[in-house]
Amino acid sequence: MSAFLGPVHEWMYQKIKGQEFLVQAILSLSESEGWSSGLRQEINQKYGELEQGPLEGIIDGNNIHGWLYERVACVENRLAYAVTQLLSGHEERLKSILSVFYQDGQEKGTSSSSNFDCMQIYTEITDFLLDGMPCDSAVEVQTESQDEVIWSYVGGIHEEYWKALGADAAVFYRLRAEWIKGFLFQKSFAFEQLNGLTFRISRG
Repeated sequence: MSAFLGPVHEWMYQKIKGQEFLVQAILSLSESEGWSSGLRQEINQKYGELEQGPLEGIIDGNNIHGWLYERVACVENRLAYAVTQLLSGHEERLKSILSVFYQDGQEKGTSSSSNFDCMQIYTEITDFLLDGMPCDSAVEVQTESQDEVIWSYVGGIHEEYWKALGADAAVFYRLRAEWIKGFLFQKSFAFEQLNGLTFRISRG
């Protein structure tokens, strides 16, 4: 099986698992706060669960791309549904959910080795964040240098999951921005969300 797998497949699988970790953190928050005791089971029944274990032991070797694509859709649906359900009629919960993303970004950022190169830190960020499959070309870099990186999310790669629920995908990008802020905590970079879909990192 491993002969069929390459670094890009492992890279994608880690990004998929990273987003599922956030889903699990949100569900745990919901349960600890008493927001919804049955949401975990509801999501599992509606969208399925992400398999656990080494990639080579669970992936379909005859359809590697299709298998990964299905897991991307799975965790995107799970995230959109969890957040949408928890915020429905309770927008005050967003602050706590944002904190989940900030804390995860902060934890991931502790392993970052870059403190001065914007291109390097941007690459490190994209190694964690899930933006569809590589062939989706969901990210468009507009400016890239050691001093500044500006990028936009294009093609509606995330929006489709939120729109299917009648929800506003702007919430997703607020969560994404909060994760990046956490990742950059105590680093020498400035971060801005220039508009809903465009972000900027520069030397602070």
